[in-house]
Amino acid sequence: MVYGSMIVLLAFAANHAATDRPTTIVSFPDGTTAAVFWEDRQTQEGRDWCRVEFDEPWLSQPRYWQGRESDVVVERRERSADRENRIRAGWEQVGFVEIAGQRIPKSEVEWAERARAMAGFDQEPAPVAEPVPAVAVVKDAPAESLPPSPGFIKLWGAHIAVLGCAALLLAVSLRAFFLTPGK
Repeated sequence: MVYGSMIVLLAFAANHAATDRPTTIVSFPDGTTAAVFWEDRQTQEGRDWCRVEFDEPWLSQPRYWQGRESDVVVERRERSADRENRIRAGWEQVGFVEIAGQRIPKSEVEWAERARAMAGFDQEPAPVAEPVPAVAVVKDAPAESLPPSPGFIKLWGAHIAVLGCAALLLAVSLRAFFLTPGK
């Protein structure tokens, strides 16, 4: 459970760390296509060199590629809606579901549904109660229909008995310690 929480926190932090940088769709020399952030571009002694970070926030550690910039073919800049769809699909691939704007592991959702079923909660919403009319008529109940009230002794008898015992104990202890003649 602790490790699962740590993974979720790391994934959440990784997801929100790189959202402000523009992503670019590029092709690599081996034929793969990916969305990346340009990390570093340098020209050193007549050769071009670049380093890119893959935009995969569901991974716990970022992946990098570095090589010649001429080997990387820039296809297009990724739109924000396309990025959101790609990231949602990536999270689903690794076993997460988005509920109310938060990504939660599918196993947690399954456990929650199982717990609800075991507790006997219905998945369907409860029926709406009929509204009470604005002017409700309150009828006075006749005194005969009320249950009989208990008597004074039934209500206060136990209290009186406890106070009597306490007074008796206090009297015996005072007489034993203070009113007995000394030797």
